[in-house]
Amino acid sequence: MPLRKGVKMAIRLETVAKTLERLAPRELQAPWDNSGLQVGSKTWCANRVLLALDITPSVLDYALAKDYNLVISHHPLMFKAPKHIDPETALGKCISLALSEKIGIYSLHTNLDVVTDGVSEQLARELDVSVTGVLEPTGKLYKLAVFVPEDYLEQVREALGAAGAGHIGNYSHCTFTSPGTGTFMPHSGSSPFIGAVGKLETVREQRLEAVVTSHRLHSVLAAMIDAHPYEEVAHDVYPLENRGVVGFGRIGDLSVPRTLSTFAKECIARLNCSGIRVAGSLDKELRRAAVCGGSGGDFWRQALALGADVYVSGDISHHEALDAAAAGMAIIDVGHYQSERLILDFLQNHLLQEYPENLVCDCYPVDTDPFKIVAR
Repeated sequence: MPLRKGVKMAIRLETVAKTLERLAPRELQAPWDNSGLQVGSKTWCANRVLLALDITPSVLDYALAKDYNLVISHHPLMFKAPKHIDPETALGKCISLALSEKIGIYSLHTNLDVVTDGVSEQLARELDVSVTGVLEPTGKLYKLAVFVPEDYLEQVREALGAAGAGHIGNYSHCTFTSPGTGTFMPHSGSSPFIGAVGKLETVREQRLEAVVTSHRLHSVLAAMIDAHPYEEVAHDVYPLENRGVVGFGRIGDLSVPRTLSTFAKECIARLNCSGIRVAGSLDKELRRAAVCGGSGGDFWRQALALGADVYVSGDISHHEALDAAAAGMAIIDVGHYQSERLILDFLQNHLLQEYPENLVCDCYPVDTDPFKIVAR
């Protein structure tokens, strides 16, 4: 397949997949989910990418007609392994077409929901919510403490930050250091960076501390060892009870107070909704808002407990709205599709920044929302 003008070299699917998994590690997905490669081989070419919220036969037909060789979706094509593949069904047609035409299909679902810069984060930013926390944390936090000779402190600190340690809210590279004295005696078979075999050595060191999320711990430890000058790196890893920095939903403050009526109209305009559902008094003043992309009805209680005046999500049920309204929580249901489609623009920008010369990346131009608003 010829490369589009301006694309200088082919990219393998596994290369794009690794980029996506750095953004949204697969181990963060919910246990019932099926993110990752849905159809295709990691060796296939993936220099022409089509982004879509859902995988449908129309999306695959469009990808074929426009010569895309990788489709990246938010919702997986398959949540469960099919018992058989019938090309007369929508699922079977997608799989058959993708395999016959070598169009890879890759999905980022709940792992993209929970990460910083993920679905709910994009929704919060679009709705003028300054994020201060997560509704339902999913990632465990650890404290890493490593002991570093003073001359190598900045080298190790930078390596930890670059690998993802020290992220707290909207801040990165957050660390703490304290001075001390380290002692060690190299034994036979060692190759000490400082000191000599059989001699007790005393060294001025710094204790360098940083918070690390569970999904970044392995890569942070590898970066630490690579940057540290010692043959054996003394370090401690402590599990924390702090609330995690990844998880479902986001909560924060609105830039200025506004009524539920005003905020609902802003949701319609900013998310390009044909219509939305609102529960609560339209005159209610809002100062603090919670959001969750997708089907977020389960999390309104967390939003209430964290002080939100209004909760914005999709697929909120009749009884969830009744219970929330009775508890004093305003509800705005913008629809599942409308609450998530912002992530496609983010993914497009992210991939084009990663591969500015070698990748074509476009969003599927047709709305895949199965629901339409019909006016009376």
